[in-house]
Amino acid sequence: MSETINTYLSTPITVTSSNVVITSTGGTSGFAPAGTYGISAALFAPGSLGSVTINNAGYSSSNGSGGVYGHKPFAPNTTVAGIVLGHTGTIINTGAIGGNSGIRILGTTGSSYINNNNRIYAIYGDGIYLQGNGRIINTGNIIKVSPTTLPQYKTISNGIELRSGGTITNTNTGFINGGANGIVLDNGGTVTNTSAVGIKGNYQAGIYDSAGSALITNSGNIKGATDGIILKGAGTVVNSGGIIGGSSDAISFASGFANKLILESGTNIVGLVDGGNSIGSSIASTLELAGPGGTYISGIGSQYINFTTIVNDANANWVIGGNNTIANGATLDNLGTLAINGAFTNNGIVLTGTSPLMVNGAVTGTGVFELGANANVTFTSTAASTQTVELLSPTANLSVDTAFQGKIIAAFVHTLTSQFTNISPTETIIASGAVGTYLINNGGGTLTAQTLSAAVFGPSSLTSPTLQNQGFIDANGPSTLGGFDLGILLGSTGTIINSGTVIGHTGIGMAGTIGSNYIYNSNLIYGTYGGGIYMHNAGNVVNNGIIFGKNTLSTHGGDTGIELAGGGTVINRTSGTIASHHNYAIDSNGPLSVSNSGLITGYSGINSNGTAFISNASAGIINVYRTGIELNGGGTVLNAGAIQATGTQTTYTPFVGVYLTQGGTVLNSGSITGPVGVKILGTIGAPGYVENSQLISASSTASPNANVSNGFVNFGAGVYINVAGSVVNSGTIIGNHAGVAFNNSNGGRGTVNNTGSISSSAGYGVLLEDGGGVSNSSVISGYRTGIRADNAITTIFNTGIILGTGNTFSD
Repeated sequence: MSETINTYLSTPITVTSSNVVITSTGGTSGFAPAGTYGISAALFAPGSLGSVTINNAGYSSSNGSGGVYGHKPFAPNTTVAGIVLGHTGTIINTGAIGGNSGIRILGTTGSSYINNNNRIYAIYGDGIYLQGNGRIINTGNIIKVSPTTLPQYKTISNGIELRSGGTITNTNTGFINGGANGIVLDNGGTVTNTSAVGIKGNYQAGIYDSAGSALITNSGNIKGATDGIILKGAGTVVNSGGIIGGSSDAISFASGFANKLILESGTNIVGLVDGGNSIGSSIASTLELAGPGGTYISGIGSQYINFTTIVNDANANWVIGGNNTIANGATLDNLGTLAINGAFTNNGIVLTGTSPLMVNGAVTGTGVFELGANANVTFTSTAASTQTVELLSPTANLSVDTAFQGKIIAAFVHTLTSQFTNISPTETIIASGAVGTYLINNGGGTLTAQTLSAAVFGPSSLTSPTLQNQGFIDANGPSTLGGFDLGILLGSTGTIINSGTVIGHTGIGMAGTIGSNYIYNSNLIYGTYGGGIYMHNAGNVVNNGIIFGKNTLSTHGGDTGIELAGGGTVINRTSGTIASHHNYAIDSNGPLSVSNSGLITGYSGINSNGTAFISNASAGIINVYRTGIELNGGGTVLNAGAIQATGTQTTYTPFVGVYLTQGGTVLNSGSITGPVGVKILGTIGAPGYVENSQLISASSTASPNANVSNGFVNFGAGVYINVAGSVVNSGTIIGNHAGVAFNNSNGGRGTVNNTGSISSSAGYGVLLEDGGGVSNSSVISGYRTGIRADNAITTIFNTGIILGTGNTFSD
C-alpha cells in the first residue's frame, strides 16, 4: 500500500501506508504530536506501520509550495521535526526537509537508510537523528541554521547524530554543517568523507565519537571549532585530505584503545594529533605512513604525539622532514622507501628490513637503528655518539659519512675459534642464535637435553678455552626461550674473566662435563629470565662485581645468581653482590664452599645439596626474604657478619636465618635473624651444634597461650634442633616461641651451656622435649617458664638466673 502527496498541505500529516511519495509540488508544514514520543512533526509515520519508505522530492526556498517543514515559530526547542518515523525506515530526499529538527528516526529494530542529495536543515536540533543503526549517504546539504533573532542556538545540536552506530558517506559536494558538531557517533560507526566542502562543527568538532569503535576515512575536508575529530572510543582515521582543528586538536584519540592514524598521499592536517596512549603504556597507538606513493610529514613527536609505533608501509615512499623525535619506547618501522631529512632525534628504535633508508639529517638522541637481512641504510650526515646501529644480519648493508660518530654493533653469534679470546672494551655483541643441544640441570637435579642459544659460543671442540671479556655481551633472544638463551656459552669447561657486561636469559653457561670451570667477575653478569651463572661441572667463582638472576618464568635453574650443578667454590669479595629474584642467590647440587665478604641477597641466599662450608665474614651480609643459608647435605656455617631472613612466616615453610636439614654446625660471632634464627633437622647420628657469642634472634610471633602441642616452637625459636645436639651461648639468643628448643621427634636430647642471655617473649627460655642438660651461669627467661623439660631425665646446674616472666599456663 502506498500514499502519494502531490499538493502542498499546510497541516501536519500522519501517514497510514508504508510507502509515501511526496512529489515536487507536494509537501506539508506545521506540527502535531507524533505518537507517544513527546515530540511533534510535520510528517509522522507511527511505529505500528513497521518499516516505512518516504520519497521526498518536494522543495521550496520558502515555506508554502513544496517540501516538509516542522516549525514551531519562536520556540527554541528540538521537539518539532520535519519528519519523525516511529520505526526504522528509508528516506530518499531530493527536495527539502527541515524544522526545529530535520529528520528523527526513533525505531531501533532493523536498520534505517537515508539518501540526501538536496537539503535537510535544522534550526535548533539535529539535521538527522537516528536512534537505531542506520546508513546515510549525503551529496547535498545537511545543515544547521538559526534565526538571526536567536543566534545563540548556532552552537547546539549536530548535523547528524547516530545513537547506535552505522555508516555515513558524505560525497561529491555534500556538506554536513552542525551547530556543535558536524557528526556525532554515540556508539561508534563508520564515516567516509570525499567531499571538499566536507564536514564542519561550528562550536566543537567536525566529527565527535562519544563511545564505541569508529572508522573515519577522509579524502575531503573536516573542520571543527575546537577539534577536527574527537574519538572517545577505539578509533582508526585514514586521511588523504584536510583535517583542521581549531582551539584544541586536529585529531584527539582516546586512551585505552589500540588507535591507528593512517596517512595517505595528499594528507594535510592542521593542528595537534594526539594518539591517546602515552609511550610505554600497555596499549599502543600506531601512526601508519601508507602507500602507494607517499608524501612529506614533519612534527613526529611534536605535532603527532603519543604514537608508540610509526610504520612506513611496504609500498610507500615517504620523506620525514623538519624536526622529528622518536621517543623512548617508540618504534619507527620502515617497510618501504624512507628518507629522513632535517633534525631527527631518535630515543627509540628505528627498524628497517630489505627496504632502503636514507638518513640525510643530523641524528641525535640515545636510540637504536636496527638493520635486518638485506637492509640498505645510508647516513649522509652526522650521528651522535649516543646513537647505536645494530646489524642484525650478515646481509645488512650500512654506509656512513665521516661525520657519523655512533656505535655500530654486529649482532651475530660470536663463535670462539682459539684457546684464548679477548673481547675489547669497545666491542659490543648483541646477538642470539642456536648453538646446539646440551645436558643441563632442569631443576631438582634432573639432567635434560636442551637446545641452547647464545651470543658468544665456545664449541665443545675447544679444550678448556679462556675468554676475557672487557666489552658488552647481550643475548637478546625471545622470552619464550626462558633461561636457555645465554650471553656466553662454553660447550666445554673453561675460564671466563669478565670486567665488562654479560647479559642473557642466563648470563653465562658452562656445559662441559670434563674438568672444572673458573669465572672471575669484576663488573656485571645478569640473567634476565634464568640464572646469572650456570656450571654443569664443578667450578669456582670469584666475584668483585654483580651477579644477578632475575626470572618471571618457571624455567631452567629458576633465577639463581649462581647455579653449580656439580658443586664448587664461591668467593664473594667486599665489593661483590650475588642476587636472585625468586630463588637462591647461590645453589649447589654438590659439595659447596662459600666465602662471603660482600652482599648476598634475593629471595633465598645459599643452598647446598652436598656437604658444605659457608663462611660469612664480618663485612659480609646475607639479606634475603626466605632462608639465608640452607644446607641439605650437612656442613658448617661460620658467621661473623649478618645473616637476615626478613620474610613473615605463617606456616612451617623454612623462613630461617640458617637452616640445616641433615645436622651440622653453626658457629656465630655475628648476627643471625629470621622468623626462626637457626633451625637444625636431621636423623640420629647427625647431631646439631650451635655456638653463639653475639646474636641469634627469631622474629615470628605467637600468642602467649601457644603451647608445645600445637608445634609453635617449630617456627618461632631463636634456635630449634630436632636431633640430639648442643647449644653453647655466650651471647644473646632471643625467641618469641622459645629461646632454644630441642624437639624429640628424632631423639632430640640436647644440652645447653649458657653464659649469656637466652629469652623467649611468648614461650620457654629453654625447651627440652626429650630431656637433657642445662648449665646456666647467666640469665635464662621465658614468658611461660625459664626452662621446661619433658619425657626424660634432665640435669640443671644453675648459678645464674632462671625466670618465668608471664602468667602460668597449663599444657
